[in-house]
Parts: sequence; structure tokens; C-alpha cells
Amino acid sequence: MFSHLHLHSPYSFLDGASDLETLVLRATAFGQPALALTDHNSVAGAVKFVSLCRGYGIQPILGSEITLEDGSHLTLLCQNRNGYANLCALLTRAFLHGGRLSPSLPLEELANFSSDLICLSGCRRGNLWRLIHNRRYGEAEQFALILRGYFPNSLYLELQDDYTPESQRICRNLVELGAYLHIPVVATNNVHFAKPEDAEAHDVLRCIANRITLAEIHAERPLNRERYLKSSPEMQELFAWKPEAIANTLRIVERCEVALPQGEEITPSYATPEGHSAASYLRHLAYKGAKARYKTLTPKLESRLEHELAVICELGYADYILMAWKVARWARSQGIRVTGRGSAADSCVAYCLLLTDVDVLSRNLPFARFLVPGKTPDIDLDFDATRREEVFQWIQKEYGAENVAMACTFHTFLARSAVRDVGKALALPDEALEFLRKHIRAFTSADKIGSAFEKNSELKPFLHLKERFTLLLDLCHRIANFPRHIGTHSSGVVVSRGAISRIAPIQPTATHVLPLLTFDKDDVEALGAIKLDVLSLRILSAIEDTVQDVKRKDLAFQYSRIPNQDIATYKKIQSGEALGSFQIESPAQLALAMSLSPEHFEDLVASVALIRPGPIRGNLVSRFVACRNGWSRADVMHPSLAPVLAKTYGCIVFQEQVIQVIATLMGTSEAEADAFRKALKPAQKWGTMDEMLERFATQVLKRHPDLSLERIERIWRQIEGWSGYGFTEGHAASFAITGYKSAYLSTHHPAEYFSALLSNQPMGYYSANTLASDARRQGVNILPLDINLTFRQLV
Repeated sequence: MFSHLHLHSPYSFLDGASDLETLVLRATAFGQPALALTDHNSVAGAVKFVSLCRGYGIQPILGSEITLEDGSHLTLLCQNRNGYANLCALLTRAFLHGGRLSPSLPLEELANFSSDLICLSGCRRGNLWRLIHNRRYGEAEQFALILRGYFPNSLYLELQDDYTPESQRICRNLVELGAYLHIPVVATNNVHFAKPEDAEAHDVLRCIANRITLAEIHAERPLNRERYLKSSPEMQELFAWKPEAIANTLRIVERCEVALPQGEEITPSYATPEGHSAASYLRHLAYKGAKARYKTLTPKLESRLEHELAVICELGYADYILMAWKVARWARSQGIRVTGRGSAADSCVAYCLLLTDVDVLSRNLPFARFLVPGKTPDIDLDFDATRREEVFQWIQKEYGAENVAMACTFHTFLARSAVRDVGKALALPDEALEFLRKHIRAFTSADKIGSAFEKNSELKPFLHLKERFTLLLDLCHRIANFPRHIGTHSSGVVVSRGAISRIAPIQPTATHVLPLLTFDKDDVEALGAIKLDVLSLRILSAIEDTVQDVKRKDLAFQYSRIPNQDIATYKKIQSGEALGSFQIESPAQLALAMSLSPEHFEDLVASVALIRPGPIRGNLVSRFVACRNGWSRADVMHPSLAPVLAKTYGCIVFQEQVIQVIATLMGTSEAEADAFRKALKPAQKWGTMDEMLERFATQVLKRHPDLSLERIERIWRQIEGWSGYGFTEGHAASFAITGYKSAYLSTHHPAEYFSALLSNQPMGYYSANTLASDARRQGVNILPLDINLTFRQLV
């Protein structure tokens, strides 16, 4: 038997041509007991890799091919959790030393972080390989001794025979060196793709990485097709002359165990006042806030608070909620505007802690949308855009610089980026590539470009040209959704109770505000960490500037006391002239406002939610308007859905309603219904929506035989629209609050408000010139710039 211990996935960024599942599945099909992942200077694929290996019943081994200061490579494998932490520490130091774009590790750093790591001497870019290739045997011996000093019982000389010139000679020299120094040898194949036929895709990726075409010679391009995931018999035949090198792969496998963090407490424990645990202090703050918000603690309010607190504390998220409260409280103490949104707006505890401004009790919002067993809470906090960096700095100072980082994102190959990069590698004419990119819709998957010729009206007239792009389309299909490079999450901050580099490597960011944790938000949550979304919202900056300017002429003015039902504000919204008003200013929203004619806050909440892909795809906008205005009769479609859909006239406007409709009709829990909802998007992508409908209809008919197939299909047409994005009711209400108040400021204090908007550009849908024109229409005098009067802001 044999196991591959040197393997590159797409997380080696333009140097791995097969996705993780294909690699794991192939190793499993060959009956190999384990597989190692050793991407370049990265463990970014570790969480997904481990999950796949466990699913297919194969042992995962984590590692990385690390770049040393002299540019040579060294392969490191983790024996256990401590070895993984040491590998993360080494990679972090490599990024600190070489920079985020070219990590490199000084060799002496190995001295402090070598425990529980197994070292393989490296590929043809390894120092030992290079020295022996150049017949500098004495220096090779000295370097091997240095490595053995760092890894006294964990060093293996790596043998790779890929049929390139002198590879077998070098392998035999390494065996001789190992015998002389009593260092074992191990066979690897430096895998970069699953099958030989994937070599073309790998070659193209290397050309993209080096910005060359397939017609150009380059040292970084593969020399042949041998770096694929070979079967055990193939590897045994290749090293029949040294069977010990094959056997040692299994000895290494036996030394390795689970390396990823498992069941560890990552979120910092909150420093509570004496006599309080995190749970009791959260309860104390929630009830204190409830008295301030509601004045009277009714049985309904207490029941809701008790239910939420029980779930939060039982699932162990009290510390996280308190951390979010602490951040928001500090921001307010510094005069930084902050407001919450997202699923947290469905929590009464969050409302009482001033994390959100949506009264979930009066709206009867389901707490389950925020938190249920098996779900990770997600708190989105919007801060004044001009001061968000202060919030980052305070979090870092409060919890320790080594304990705070931003989650990452992976920018993947979609259709347009794939066409651009692959087309350049194929040296296709710029005009042809620009034509394709121009006529491919945004966010189309790279493997769907071929079908775009049949589906996109812009490309249908050019269907006869499709054959000319066969190679381009094939290569784009092969690299579809591969990560191209790493990026920074827009807002996700991860805080750890210990050094965060024990969870994943840390690298600097271009902004140098917070470092980057090289796991995305899903992987962070899978490990048990929780991100706090620290978002910036320019409208909050504009509102703060407006408030300060208004207070110069009216000291009694308070933003929090803006009247809820101002007739002039609603008349402006109804007229379709609310330019510059948050979330209700887009052309679609302005058109909706004129037909919907909103008269109260609930109309605005619905308006904010309706102009989203989910309701639009379900053809609900015109239906909602007709029912709201009495032009058409509301239809909740089934008596059991009346409690869910009555307030929106039988239209599924909010994400919570999708879940509740599915749960009610199919007889599932809300958690199961949410999983069904989430499956709509991939079903739309892969063309399996008919199967989803069949499953839905079958289960609904069993539970509600009084429903006709025609009516079920009508309900389904609304549900399937939610394969697109849509808002929760709490999120829509959060935005509607800011939207209404910004419209109020625009109506009653236009000079101050439009001055603030112009000072905080760019934001919103309209140019500064359009906003200035609208301000003039409202009687605001716009003066030319004056260097004697105009400073940071317009006045």
C-alpha cells in the first residue's frame, strides 16, 4: 500500500488543477488509507479537505510546502494539533518576513516550531535536490544535517521520479545520502492534478500565474504529465528498486492524527463583574435593557426573553453576545454611530442590548432565524464609515493584537475572469475576448459559458462561432470556481482567546489595519470560532454630519426623536422624489413608491424587501401592490398559511416567511425548512429545480390532500424565486428605519442633509451632480468651491 504525502489543490493558487473532492475521491477509489494536503505556503483548504476525507472514509493529513528565505521548498506534515499550531506559526512568520505576496521563512525559525512536525526534504525546488543536481554533495550533506538538527526523529529525504532529466540519478543519490546519515527516505509524486488529462489545465494555470502564453517557454511550467495522483501499483512499480520508500509513506501515516482544532473554546470569555457568570450578566443586561426599551415587563416579553436567553446560554454564545454589546457600547461612548441588522434583528435580547433597533416583540419575528441548535449566530453592526478604523483598532487593543484578525474570502474563477485569463494564456485576440466578456452576464459560472451561447439573447446570433472557442470553453470549464487569489472579508472580525495564529496562518493586509486569517467565514465557523461583522455604512457618516449641522441652529434636535409618522416625509416618498434616502432611492424603489404610495412604516419595510431578487423572481411586486391598494383580492393560498402571509397579502416577501411556509406545508421543523430553502440556489444552478418541486409537492399532498396540484404550483412559483437573494423581515425593518429617518432629514433639513451626502461621496445610486441638482430643486443654494471656506466637508 501507499499514500500520497505531497499534494497541491487549487488552494495552491494557480498551481493545482483538480478540486479537493476529485483528489480525495480518486485516492479513496485506489484504496489508499490516507492523503496529505500540502499547498504552497497555505492551509487554506484544510477544513474542507478534512471534511471530505472523513466523508469518504480516508485519513486526512495536513501540511504545507513552505518557501524558505533562499526560495527553496520544504514539505512539512502535522502529526497532531500541536504540530498544526506550529505549522501555522511558521507560515505566519513567513508572511511577516517575506510579505503577503511572497512569503519566505528564514531557516532558523524552524528551531522554535519544529515539534510534532514531520519534514520531507522537498521537491526539485528543494535545497537538497538542487545541491545534488549540481553535484555539490558536501553542501548537501551539511544541509541534511542542519535539517536533522531541527527534526531529529522526523526528517525524511523525499524521492520524486517524474521522468524528468536526472530525476532517477538524484533519487539514488538521496538514498545513498540517507543511508550514510541514517535518514529514512520516502516516495512522493508532487501531485498537482488528479489525472494525466488534467495536465493541460495545470499548464494553463501556470501560464496565468506567470503572465505568459502557451507558446512561451518558462521554468515554472510543468515539464510533463506525470504529476498526477497515481495509484499504489504505479508508485510501487516506479520505486520497485527502493520498496522502503513506499513503505515509509504508511509509517508516516501512522504517526499522524487529527490536527485541526476540535471542540476548543475560541471566543474570549467575557470579563464579568464579580458575582456574575457570562450567562447571568447577559440576563442582567437584557432585563435592564428591556425595562429601558419597553418600560413594562409584560408576561409576553419575559417569556420571549427567557426563551432567547435559554437558547443563547445553552449553546454557549453568551460570551459572543456580550462581546458584540461591548463593542457597540464603546463605539457609542466615542460618539460613533452604530446600528445592527441582519438576522440579529430577529432577537429581542439584541434589541434590549441596543444592538438593533427593531422591536421583534411587536413584529412577532422568529428568534429561530437568528439562533437554533446547529446554527452559528451572526451579528452585523454598521458603523460610521469614517470611523470604522477606530473600532478595529479598539478591538485589537482590547483583546490583544495577536488575538484579532479578519476572515478571508477566496476570489474564484467566474466566467468573465476565466475567459480573460485563459484567453490571454491561449494568446487569443483581445477583440474576441472582449466580445465574449461583454456578452457574458455577471456572476455566470465558468462552466456555464458554453450554454450561454444558447441561453443569452446577446450571444444567440453568434452561436455559429461557438466551435471556434472550443478549447477556451473547455479550459474555463475545468478551472470553474477554483480560487484564484485570497482577499479580505469586507467586515468579518474573528477574535480568539489565545493567539489566533494557532487556528490558521496570519498574513498582513494591504490596508495594514487588521491582519488576515487565511480561513473564510464558513471554515472559521466550522472550527468553532465566530466572526463579528464590523461593517461601514456611509449613510451613518452623512447622518452624523447632518445632525451636527442641524444642532448648530437647533440645540434641542435629536435624531432618536424624529417623529415616526411625519406626513411631509411620506408625501415626499410617495412622489418618487426621495433621492439620497437610504435604501428607498433606487429607480426601482422610486417607481415602487409611486405605485405603492406608502403611508406608514410597514409599507416601507415591505418596500425595502420587495426590490430584491427573491420576491422579484417570484413575480410578487405587482401582486403585492395590487393587494395593498385594494385593486386585487389577497390570497393566502391555504388556511394554514394565514398566520404567516396575512400581513403581506399572501405574498412571500421576507425570508422568514419562506421558511415558515415550507415548514407549515411540508410538516418539517424550521431548521429543516431553512435547509430546504438554502438548497434552492444550488438547485437553480445545477438545473434540478424540478426535482425540488416534486419533493415539495409529494410531501405537501401527504400532509394537505385538500390542496390541488395547481395551487401547490402557485405556491411553488413564489418559493422558487427565493433561489435568489432576499431580506429577512428584521433586516428590512432595520434598513427601513434608517431609510425613513434619512428621508425625514432630506425633507426638513435639505441643506444640511445634501451637504452631508456630498461630503461623503461616493455612495448611493446617484452622482454628486445629480444630488446637487435635486438639492437645488428643493431650494438649496449650491455655491462653487471656495478654498477659504471649504475644508473636509461641504458647508
